[in-house]
Amino acid sequence: MTKPAHRPPRPRPPDFRATFISLGWSGVGQHYGASDRVIRRWIDEEGRAELVAARAAHVRALQRQMHQLREQLAQPFLARQVSARTKDCVYG
Repeated sequence: MTKPAHRPPRPRPPDFRATFISLGWSGVGQHYGASDRVIRRWIDEEGRAELVAARAAHVRALQRQMHQLREQLAQPFLARQVSARTKDCVYG
């Protein structure tokens, strides 16, 4: 009897690094339809430490952007609240 032929391992996509940095682990799995084992192998092939550090830097940058956006959006709201309060005040 002959052994069944094994499938060759799925190759890492050329845009894997950029996709992982922007989408993260679960996003990459959904994007490529790959199993955790395949993603783990791709991460190791790409260089785990550097890739994880790049993803962390990307997430921090997104958090800074969201914080700045929240501050920008809150300023007009806070100004409206203050002006509404001062209009309601009765000075005697």
